[in-house]
Amino acid sequence: MYKRTMRNTHLPKTYKTIGQNQISMQEFQRGKKNIQQKNADFDYNTTSKRKKTSKDNRDREDTQEIGIPDEPLPTDITSQDDMATIEYINSAAETKDLVHIGIYHATQKDLQCLLDCSKYLNDFVINAYVRILKAQPSVQTKQDGDAYLETTYNTTMICGDTIPKLREQYEQSFRLIRTLTYLNHDMVFFPINIKNSHWFLVAVNGRKGVIQVLDSTGSASHPPQVQQLIQGLHNRIKRLKDLKMNTQTKWQDVNLKEWRAVPCINKRMQTDGSSCGLFVLKFMELWTGSRLSSIFTQVPCNVQISCTSQCPILHYKFTTISIGNAQKDITNFRLKLAVTLVDYPWNKVKESPGYKSMDVEKAYKLEDNEK
Repeated sequence: MYKRTMRNTHLPKTYKTIGQNQISMQEFQRGKKNIQQKNADFDYNTTSKRKKTSKDNRDREDTQEIGIPDEPLPTDITSQDDMATIEYINSAAETKDLVHIGIYHATQKDLQCLLDCSKYLNDFVINAYVRILKAQPSVQTKQDGDAYLETTYNTTMICGDTIPKLREQYEQSFRLIRTLTYLNHDMVFFPINIKNSHWFLVAVNGRKGVIQVLDSTGSASHPPQVQQLIQGLHNRIKRLKDLKMNTQTKWQDVNLKEWRAVPCINKRMQTDGSSCGLFVLKFMELWTGSRLSSIFTQVPCNVQISCTSQCPILHYKFTTISIGNAQKDITNFRLKLAVTLVDYPWNKVKESPGYKSMDVEKAYKLEDNEK
């Protein structure tokens, strides 16, 4: 379990390696070698007072996924062009909304966790990015079939769904309609939080009939939240049956309590106590049901890059002086995630210097289907 640590740090315009010569951002991106890390390096086991979003709006969030425009995800590499956006984020007032994607808002204060390696990702950041991931064809359709990505809000709701509470739910209730959505997908991904200290991912793999647990620490144990999720889903399916609703499904069966829970990351990938939320987002994007479609890393600290600018700093940590080798590093993704959320065409806050507008028709379709 990981606890958050808070640290005043500064984001660089110009980076300096400790004990080495000063390097520019351009040189930082110029490294020619990529991290060469084969899938064999990881073991996979897959055997069978802010502006708040109302609860009603959360419950109705993206119930239909029709006609959502596909906007490709950018590379995880932070470029020189991104620095203007980072400066924009850093200079904004803490209470200013910088992200409004669907029903999800994030203020400058919410995004601070992406400008400091020691900070822990919050729900606002995770759910805004999940909303983007859900429209990517490569994320929707995976090796083990169609995937549905759930938000942190609805995952928490399921974990608290008891039989007495669900007796108040009827055919058109959000909880039951959403459960039918799960049953019509081969896999469902649930981001889970442990007491504001650690994130991990649970993939309900209906095609295999197994509960897959993806934890960046490589832990083989299952936190109690896994059982709470399974129990909540079991209770919802029981309520569907009690109401004689059609529970036709792509899953092997709906006896979730008889499925095995399997840890799927058997070697530690995370090397700090604050990047677990970033790994969860990458797991949602890259987990095929059997393995990660691409390997990403968190390179341990050997070289630390910092700078003396007046902005908040992000510390990069690498095993080699060849800076370009960090192209698939999770720390680089942290900074790029901030830029992606603010500059993404779906963001209704259009003030970022890197923002690129989308055409009116696509914007209307997105708005219409986010209700």
